[in-house]
Amino acid sequence: MVFTNILSLFIITTYELSLTQCIALAKQYNLELQEVKTNVQIVNSQLKETYSSFYPAIEVSGGYQTFEEKNCQYSWGISSRYTIYRGGTRIWNLKISQLQLKDAKELYRQKENQIILQVKQNFYKIVKLQETEKLLRHILNRRRENLELIALNYESGRESALNLELSRINLEQIEYELQKLKTELKSAKYELATFLNLADTDFVLQNETKIAKIPNLDSMIEIALKKRPELIREDIAEKIYQFQLKTKWANYLPLISFNSSYGGNGQTLPTSRNTWGAGVSLGITLFDGFSREAQINEVKLALKNQSYRKERTKLNIINEVRKAFDMYFNAIQYLEIASRKKSVLTDAYRLTKLQYQQGRTSYFFLEQKENELTQAESDYINALYNLNNAWAQLIYAIGGEIL
Repeated sequence: MVFTNILSLFIITTYELSLTQCIALAKQYNLELQEVKTNVQIVNSQLKETYSSFYPAIEVSGGYQTFEEKNCQYSWGISSRYTIYRGGTRIWNLKISQLQLKDAKELYRQKENQIILQVKQNFYKIVKLQETEKLLRHILNRRRENLELIALNYESGRESALNLELSRINLEQIEYELQKLKTELKSAKYELATFLNLADTDFVLQNETKIAKIPNLDSMIEIALKKRPELIREDIAEKIYQFQLKTKWANYLPLISFNSSYGGNGQTLPTSRNTWGAGVSLGITLFDGFSREAQINEVKLALKNQSYRKERTKLNIINEVRKAFDMYFNAIQYLEIASRKKSVLTDAYRLTKLQYQQGRTSYFFLEQKENELTQAESDYINALYNLNNAWAQLIYAIGGEIL
């Protein structure tokens, strides 16, 4: 009894994972997503650096010197510099930094949506393989029963050796396909485990197929144009160029700064000779070889190109939503047809098998109906997979879950 309890500690148990759990694991442990998340923190630090331009720079200095005459000299000083006016560039640079932070967050959301889509695709692929494994085991049992039935008929002289051998081959084919599928399932689980940063592949995924009610196509397109991070990022890039253009125009304006200092020197501390100074300076560039004009023209052209990219991204998103929308409704119709066909062929196979048992039909028709049923059962599993995959594509196309 004690040995059994100790042994049970080393037995690897299989656990279930839902789609929600897989997505949560990806958000927490996926390395690509963590890299983009770190980038958000970097941009946030850069924003703090931009805020520093609104504060004065203060410097403190001190010195000590000694000479051959054994005299010594102390010196100290404190100075400050503050830019009073730079043509509004500090404000525009702050706006740019804030937009860059927003862009980094949208990039994270964009990557998160891509990761979630990949998780769903891998999840539904494994579910399909799991359901196919169950189906192959069911077909295996069905063909074993048929082989036993044909063997009895062969012994009684009612069936040929050729049909008996054909029945054995059909059984061996399913055994091979089952073994092949196990390898595919193991590989798919390993791929998902790597993606989620899991330590093992001893899990079973829950089948969560459902047909969801969704808004009409126009509403889906409207949702996508509001939520897709790709389009939001294009809008951010356009605004950044607009602020960059303002900073280039500011180069024509004067630079006004304030400087002050206070310090002293002497042979003893505190020093006896202390001085202070303060002043305002103004500078303006009169001519720089048309550099400013070139920079302004460059940003204007970049802004124009950005408007083209934004419009192209908008059209691509609309096209993606239309395709995903059509694919989802086609998948619903295909599932309904596959379900009905499976039901009809199940009844047809049962009837044909009963007729064969009664000697009213041949093995040829029994094998034909069994193959048709096997194909219908496989088509039904494929239809479920197509529906789940189409739903995942539609959710991705609109930029997130439908509220």
